[in-house]
Amino acid sequence: MCLTTDSKNSTQYTRIKPVVPVTRLPTLPDFEPAYFLRCHSVKNDALDHSTRVWRCAFEPSLDVPGQTTNIVATCGGDSVCLLDCSTGKLMMRYKHPKEHFFALAWTTLTMKNKENGIRTNILAAAGANKVVRLIHPIQHLCYADMTRGAHTRSISTLLFHPKKETWLFSGGTDGKIILWDIGRPSVSSYKFAYGPLLVLKNSGVDILNLAFMTGTGYLVCGSEGGCYAHNIDVLTSDEQSKSDQTSKFEIRLPDWKTTKKVFVDALVQVSDDLIASKCTEQSHIQLWSFSSALAKVNKGKSEVVPVATLDWKTTDEFYINLGTYCNSGMLMCGDDNGRLWLYDVRKFQNKSTAACDSLLKPARLLPWPVCSARTKRGKDRILAEDIAKQTERTIINSATTNWNQHYIVSVTDNNMVCIWTKTR
Repeated sequence: MCLTTDSKNSTQYTRIKPVVPVTRLPTLPDFEPAYFLRCHSVKNDALDHSTRVWRCAFEPSLDVPGQTTNIVATCGGDSVCLLDCSTGKLMMRYKHPKEHFFALAWTTLTMKNKENGIRTNILAAAGANKVVRLIHPIQHLCYADMTRGAHTRSISTLLFHPKKETWLFSGGTDGKIILWDIGRPSVSSYKFAYGPLLVLKNSGVDILNLAFMTGTGYLVCGSEGGCYAHNIDVLTSDEQSKSDQTSKFEIRLPDWKTTKKVFVDALVQVSDDLIASKCTEQSHIQLWSFSSALAKVNKGKSEVVPVATLDWKTTDEFYINLGTYCNSGMLMCGDDNGRLWLYDVRKFQNKSTAACDSLLKPARLLPWPVCSARTKRGKDRILAEDIAKQTERTIINSATTNWNQHYIVSVTDNNMVCIWTKTR
């Protein structure tokens, strides 16, 4: 408190806002730009600035569960692309006229066969047309458009259940979360049966991001109306009441008391128990424990105490997503100046780590690079010059990393897919 005296000699007290100590996180390895690509263009126009690329996700490894390949899937505009990060080559592009793809997700499942079946990767993609499309990349084939019992507005996010390989969650701007069983296609004909198993309604707010907490069976959703958790194990069980009070609760993030409307525009699962979230009009990212939130549920609500608060950029831009590879210990977020903010959060994945009161600076900042063409082709030079001009107006919509953090991939609102590689 600060003591002051006015002209009438009466004593007044003015509250001084406490200064939050600032600490820098441990340094992470550096990354260098490898390939900056424009593969979602309308009519393959290299100077297409308007197509927004929204999401990116690495393909899971068929040989080693828990690892990834070097292939990354990206979606934006009317296209879904698969790129090899080791070469920068476009491996597949799926286009659907009049579609605007906003979301994608991978699963590894067993296709039906007369013998033992075949393990393969399936990519789900969805967007403005309210349809979930299932793609078999190895065959360059979109074999299904799932519409039965579907959303009434755009689909914003997709997530496969980590233990049930045919269960797919979709969240939309209609406020619905739909749990689908996508079935198992047959090897020869791709015949399959699908259908919605569960529909969750969240008061008509846009569902932006989903995370599934395997240890507790809860699905956590970040939306324009706040943050909520649904007990999927309870809701899909025939033995328990679907009106169970524990089936849903509101997660009140740390700033809910001072904010009229909690708009959670970014949320990602960092580890088995740790979640990172970001709200609009806030210049920080918060890490919090889901198990701690679950233990404090009272009358359908739980107030979260952050494990750590990470410094980030002040911006008016919405929908800048957080990225990580679960349990990798590296969290990332882009900004509206083309930069990537990297955070080393490994120590916070340990439940015994005490909460940190300091504001934590990023471990590394990757600026938008100066680009040059590797060939003398006119189109390449024009593209390189165009990319270099984008620095002050480039918004990084999403970013991700592969299992061993050798590659970072980010996607932008001016039609760029950016591949970074770890320096030796």
